[in-house]
This record gives sequence, structure tokens and C-alpha cells, in this order.
Amino acid sequence: MILLVPIAPTHATALQPLLEDPAIAETTPFPSPYPPDGAGVWIAEAAALREEGSKYAFAVCDHGGGPIGVALLKEVDRMTGEAELGYWIGRPYWGGGRATAAAAATLNFAFDILGLRAVRAVCLEANPASLRVLAKLGFVETGRFAQALPKWPEPRPSISWRLTREAWHSLQPGHQPGF
Repeated sequence: MILLVPIAPTHATALQPLLEDPAIAETTPFPSPYPPDGAGVWIAEAAALREEGSKYAFAVCDHGGGPIGVALLKEVDRMTGEAELGYWIGRPYWGGGRATAAAAATLNFAFDILGLRAVRAVCLEANPASLRVLAKLGFVETGRFAQALPKWPEPRPSISWRLTREAWHSLQPGHQPGF
């Protein structure tokens, strides 16, 4: 069981050591080594973007405890009704369906609270765990491309995905709108 809580400065202390793990940087845009004040800076930026309505970041909390990762919607565009899903779970908490649960709760927020019509995702081909999460949630592959990030010496093979509100709701038996 996980709980999503809007990201706040109080989460920085718990998230910082998780973000310092090179395994998290391997499949996310975060740098490695991760800066000592990185979590606090990232959370402050995320809070400012939440105020704008362009990013909604949540601390993923496990069994009523502290944060074990982050789930978010970024590039929220109310005109097109779309956003991009992102998530990561700290390595000590891998397995057990936490990423799937966090992403599903974020999709409920996207479709039921924000009223978005579709959510996109991008995943490295070399990240089979995340590819399984997206497939389980009903995302459909829309393309393959070489993703370039400044931290990588060469672009990496990636897959783009998309999920519509209608497809999401059709996959949720007994769906009741709400977050």
C-alpha cells in the first residue's frame, strides 16, 4: 500500500539519499553524483511549477511511513489535455508493485482531478521494470527514438507511450472517479 502526498520541503531529507544512488540516475534525468542539496532544490522547483499548474509532484510514501520515491505529471498542458508521467522508487523499495501503484494513483489524479484526456510516458529500452509498469497500466507504445540528455555521452534507445482517459477507465473495473 502506498500513499501519494504533494511533495514538500519536509520530504527532502528522506529523498536525498535515495537520489544519491547511481541506479536512480541511470534511468532518470537526475545527475550522478547527485548534488548534496539536490532534493531540496528539486522540491522547491517542483512546488513553483505546481503553483503554475504545469507540474504535479508527489512523494510516494510506503505503508504510512516516509517517502520512498516520487511520482509526477510534468509538462501539464490544459489546452491539449495532456501531460507526461514520471516516477521513480528508491532501490531499497524495488519490487512489490510500488511503482505500479504510484503510477496508477498519479493516473487517477491526471484523469479524475485534472480532467486530462491523455498521458504520455518515455522509458529507456534498457529499463525492463519500468516498461512492465507502463504495459500493466495499459499504455500503448507510440514510437522509438534515441533520447539525448546532457548527462549521457550518447543518446539512448527509448520508447514513447500514451494512455487515454477512456482506455484507463475501461481497464479499471468498478472505477469510481476520485483521487
